[in-house]
This record gives sequence, C-alpha cells and structure tokens, in this order.
Amino acid sequence: MSEVAKNAVVTIVLADFAANEASGKANVIGAGAAILGYEPAMGITSRFALWISVRLPTSLAPVEVPVEISLVDAQGNPVLLPGPAGEPQAMRIAQMTQFEKPTVQVQTLLRDHIGSSVQIVLDFSNGLPLAPNGVFNWQVRIDGDADLQWHYPFAVAGPPTPPVIG
Repeated sequence: MSEVAKNAVVTIVLADFAANEASGKANVIGAGAAILGYEPAMGITSRFALWISVRLPTSLAPVEVPVEISLVDAQGNPVLLPGPAGEPQAMRIAQMTQFEKPTVQVQTLLRDHIGSSVQIVLDFSNGLPLAPNGVFNWQVRIDGDADLQWHYPFAVAGPPTPPVIG
C-alpha cells in the first residue's frame, strides 16, 4: 500500500455546482446529491459537478503523485461514454498532482495540522449520457494504489411516470 494513499484524506461531493477560489476555498451549491435528474428528450443527466478534496500530512509534502478519478457502474466496471470520434471510452481522468507544504505564516504546529491539500472540480454543465435508473460510483485512487480507493455512490432517476388518462 502506498504511504501517500494510506495517509490521504479524500472527500468526494456531488453537487449542483462547484468552483474553487484562488484562495483555496471551494464554493459548492446543492452538495450531497445522491440522485441525478434525467432529461429523456436529450438522453442525458441534469447538470452536476463533482468536488474532490485530497489532503495529506505536511510531513509527506512536497510530493507529486497521480490522482485518478473514474466512473464505474454498480458492478465496478468502467462506464463507457462516447469519445471524441464516437468510439466508447472509459470515463476516467488521471493526472500528476503536486502537493506542497502549506505557505501560510503560522506556527509550525498549526502548519503541520493543516496539511497539504489539493481540490479538484469536474463540472458537467451538459450532464452525462448515463442510463436512467442506473446506479454508479465515482471512484478516486491516489498514487496508483488499487488497494485503497474512495467512492461516492449515486443513481440516475428514470424518466417521470406518464399520467394515466381515462
């Protein structure tokens, strides 16, 4: 198990909207969503954002590690979405992420308590073409460690029941 992954504190939030400020704070609206709406005419979910915070102990910084975010179905299989050329590809984002020692001018004890953090926002303003009545998980992996992963389960609502006439 990776020392970085073992000591990471990861928070995943599904929300209506999320944005990071330059100061390091996040603005999250409609946090804690568990069910996304579905637009049957367009075949996509409603708009949503994914906010992820990864915090490491100051003693591990500075360090550069891969952070991977992927979307999996209820069985843990990668969710395939249409790629740029139309071929299906896994909904997966991975990048090297730099964790620095905090630069705030406070006592060493406070700086060590704060830790080193990175915040990631994925904004799906056009929704995603996910199956209605489907169950999914956002999954986060740190430093390529497959033994330790963080999950955020959610579902996509099916289209509304049509009215009964007559």
